[in-house]
Amino acid sequence: MQELQQVQPETLSAHLCCVSDLAISGPGVQAASWQSQFDYFTNFGKYIPRAHCLQNQAGEPDWPWIIGLIVLTLGVIVGYLRIVGFWFSSHYAIPKQDRNQKLMDLAQIFIWCAICGYAFSIVSFFWPGYRLLAACLVVLNIFTWKFISSINAFSVSVNAKALERKLEVTLQNQNEELQRLVKERTAELETARAAADLASRSKSEFLANMSHEIRTPMAAIVGYADLLADESYPAFERASAIETVRKNADHLLSIINDILDLSKVESGRLELERVVCDPVAIISEATNLLAERARGKNISLSARFAEPLPQRIQTDPTRLRQILINILGNAVKFTELGGVTISARMERVHDGRELLAISVTDTGVGMTTEQIGRLFRPFTQADTSITRRFGGTGLGLTICKRFAQALGGDIAVSSVAKRGSTFTVTVDPGDVANVPRSIPGNATLVQRVASQHRVSTSNTRLGSVRGRVLLAEDGPDNQRLIAHHLRRAGMEVRVVDNGRAAVDAVHEDGSFDLVLMDMSMPLMDGYTATSLLRSEGYAGAIVALTAHAMSGDRERCLRAGCTDYLTKPVDPAVLRQTCTRHIGELSPNLDA
Repeated sequence: MQELQQVQPETLSAHLCCVSDLAISGPGVQAASWQSQFDYFTNFGKYIPRAHCLQNQAGEPDWPWIIGLIVLTLGVIVGYLRIVGFWFSSHYAIPKQDRNQKLMDLAQIFIWCAICGYAFSIVSFFWPGYRLLAACLVVLNIFTWKFISSINAFSVSVNAKALERKLEVTLQNQNEELQRLVKERTAELETARAAADLASRSKSEFLANMSHEIRTPMAAIVGYADLLADESYPAFERASAIETVRKNADHLLSIINDILDLSKVESGRLELERVVCDPVAIISEATNLLAERARGKNISLSARFAEPLPQRIQTDPTRLRQILINILGNAVKFTELGGVTISARMERVHDGRELLAISVTDTGVGMTTEQIGRLFRPFTQADTSITRRFGGTGLGLTICKRFAQALGGDIAVSSVAKRGSTFTVTVDPGDVANVPRSIPGNATLVQRVASQHRVSTSNTRLGSVRGRVLLAEDGPDNQRLIAHHLRRAGMEVRVVDNGRAAVDAVHEDGSFDLVLMDMSMPLMDGYTATSLLRSEGYAGAIVALTAHAMSGDRERCLRAGCTDYLTKPVDPAVLRQTCTRHIGELSPNLDA
C-alpha cells in the first residue's frame, strides 16, 4: 500500500481504469474535488470515474472523444424516447377496452433498459453513482420478471393478433376468389344462355325447315291422289302420277328415317353389323344411284381408283352405303357446274392401322371455315339460306359422321368458298393384311356392280307361297293393303282388328303358320296379346307390325315374345320375304 501511495494520482488512474471499473480501496486515492459528491452513491469517493480512462498522452482528458461519445449516446437516448413516446401515444389513442397492457409492460422494460444502459453510460463519465445504477437495475428486474411471468399470455395475445391478421387476409382472399368465381359463373351462364338461345333458334329453324320438307312431298302425294281419284284425269298420265306419288312417298320416308337414325345415334342404341363385303361394289352402287340425278343437272359423276384396294373388307355395308349416298347426294345437289368425283385409297394412321378412305370431291358452292364448324351439328346447316335454295333437313351429315365414327373412322372436310369441297370418309376395314388387292378398272367395276345387282334381285324374287296368316290390324286401309300383298304372294289371310280378337282367333284355329301383330290396337294392344299367347304356350311365329320405329321399339317387341319385327310402311318385297322365311322355317314342305 505504501508503494501504491507514492505513485502520482494521474498515473494511477491511467493504469487502473483501463483494466476495470471496479472500485479501489485506499485512503490516498480520494481527491479533494470529490468531497461535494454524494458519499453513499460514490462509495465515499472510492470509485474512479470512467472519464479518467479517456486521456491523451499528456495525461489530460481526451475531450474530443468524450464529447463524441456523449453526443452519440444522447442521439440513441433521444431516439429511444421518441419510440417510447410513439408507443405510449398509440396505446392511449386506442379505446380503453382494446388496449393491450402487455405491450405497455414491454415498453416499461424498454425504457429502463435505455436508462440503465445509455443514461448511466454518460453519468459515469463524471459522477460515479454506480450504487444508483444498482437501484435502477432492481426496478428493471421487477418489470422484466413481471413480464416473463405472464409471457405465455402475451404470446397468446400476439398470436391472436397474428391469427386475426391472417383471418383478415384469408377472408380478403376468399372474397376475391368468390368474386372471381361469380364472374366466371356469370360468364359461363351467359355462354350457356347464348348457346341455349342458339340451340333454340336452330331447332326453330329446323322445325320450320322440317315442316317444309314434310309438307312438300305430302302436298304432291295428296294432290296426285286427288287427280287419280278424278275419273276425267287422262289415262295416259296416270302412270306418271303414280310414279310421282311413289317418288314423294319415298322422299317422305327418307326424312322420317333420318329422324329415327338420329334418335338411335343420340340415345346410343345404334346397331351395327360387321360382315365381309366388297368396297368397290358399295362405292359403285352409291355412284350408280346418283348417276341419273347428276345427268339431270348436266354435271359429271365419276369414280376413280388410282391405288390398289382390298377385294374384301369387314364393315357394315348398309351404313357405309348410306354415308356415301348422303355425301354424294349433297355433292350433286350443291354443284351447278363441273362435276363430282369419288375416289378411294388405303390410309395408314398414327397407331399403325390401315383405314379405308373414300373421298368425294365436287366443284360446287364450297364453304367458309365458319360454315364448316357448324356442319356436323344436329338441327343446323352450314348456311340456312342453302335450305331455301337446295332443300334438306340438316340431319344427313350429322348422322353420317356418327355412323363413320361407329365404324371406326370419321369424316373430314376441306373446302373453299365458291370453288368446291372434299369430304373424306374413313372406316375400319378389319384385318386386310392378307387380302388380295387390285386397282379396279371399268370392266371390273361394271362386273362387280352387276354381280351385286343380281344378288339383290334374287333375294326379292320369292314366287308364291302357300300358308295361313292371321293379320291383326285395326286400320282398314292397312288391312286391305297388307292382305292384298299376302294374298298376291299365295297366302291365305284372316283379318282381325284388335288384340283380343287375335287371341280368340288363335284359340279357335291353331293352324295359322304366322301371326302378323300390329302393336297398337284398341281393346288389347299387340304387346299384351303376344305376351298372353306366349304365356299360354303358343309357339308359332309372331311378327310385330308397327309404326313405332324409335330406338328401343324393336327390343320391346322381342321382349313381349315377338319372333321378328317390321316397321310401317312395309315394303312389299320385305313383307313377302319375311313371311316366306318364317313360314318356311315352320312348314318346310310348303311349295316355295
